[in-house]
Amino acid sequence: MRYLGIDIGGTEIKHGLYDELGNSLVHDPRPIKSVRDNFEEILDIIDTIVSKYSDLDGIGLSIPGAVNTDSGIIIEGGAIPTLSNKYLGEIIEQRTGIRTVLENDANCATLAEHWTGNGVGSSNLVCITIGSGIGGGIIINNQLYHGSNFMAGEFGYMITKEFSNYTDYEIMSENSATEALVNKVSKLFGISDGEFSGRNVFELLSSENEPLLQIYDEWIRCLSTGIYNIAFSIDPDTILLGGGVSASSKLIQDVKSALQKMTPYYKIWNIDVCKHHNDAGKIGAAYYCMKTEEKQ
Repeated sequence: MRYLGIDIGGTEIKHGLYDELGNSLVHDPRPIKSVRDNFEEILDIIDTIVSKYSDLDGIGLSIPGAVNTDSGIIIEGGAIPTLSNKYLGEIIEQRTGIRTVLENDANCATLAEHWTGNGVGSSNLVCITIGSGIGGGIIINNQLYHGSNFMAGEFGYMITKEFSNYTDYEIMSENSATEALVNKVSKLFGISDGEFSGRNVFELLSSENEPLLQIYDEWIRCLSTGIYNIAFSIDPDTILLGGGVSASSKLIQDVKSALQKMTPYYKIWNIDVCKHHNDAGKIGAAYYCMKTEEKQ
C-alpha cells in the first residue's frame, strides 16, 4: 500500500510517501515554498507533488485551522486564509482521481506520534504543539477526538493567567507559545522581529541574565499551567510536547519541575517530546488516509 501525506503549512508544503506500517518509501523530498493567498497556486503545487508518484492508494492532507472531517470543508484556514470554506479534499480528488482526505495539522501530528512516534502504545494521548501559537490533538481510547464542533485540542484558547475583567485577558497562545517568548526576549535585547528564534532564546539561558530568566520563568509558568489544566481535564497516560523548542531537553526538565511544584500527581503522566518534529504533519496525514480507508 502507498499513501501520500502532504503537509500544507504557512511557509512550506512538505510531503512523504508511506506504506501501511509507516515506513517511508521515498528519500526525504525537498519542501516547496508555500503560498497563503492564492488558492489556485496551492492546487498546482499539490498537482505537481501527486504527479511524481504512481499507484497511490490515497492522499492525506494536513491543514492548518479547523476542518470538518465529516463534510470535508475547511471551516477556517488558520495560517492560510485562502483555504477557508473550501472543499480541498474533494477538489484534489476530482483533479487526480485519487481518494483524498484532510485533517487538522495538530491532529495529524498527534496521529503520527500515536502510529510510529513517542505515543506508540498510549491509549489516551495528548499532543501539545508549541510554535507561533499553541495547538494540539487528543486521542481517547485509541481514537482521535474531534469534539462536537471539531475544536477539540485548541488548547491555545485556554486562559492561563489571572485577569481583572472579561475583555482584557491573555489566552495560552499569547503567553505560552514560542512566538510569545521570542517577542519578549527580542524586545529585551532590542532585536528586530524575525531575527531571533526559540532556539536562540534557549542558547542564551546559560548567560545568567536576570531579566531574561524572569521572562523565561514566567513563560514556563504559563505553559505549565496550561499543561496542568489539560492533564487534569483529560487525564491521559501520555502528554507529548512538539514544536521547535521541544528539541531542548531543558524545556521538559523545567516543565516537569514546575508541575512538581503544582501537584503531587505530576508523576502519573508520562511527559515527553514528540519524535517526528517537522515530519509529523505529513506522516499523520498518510496515516489518517489509511485509517479512513479501513473504515469504508
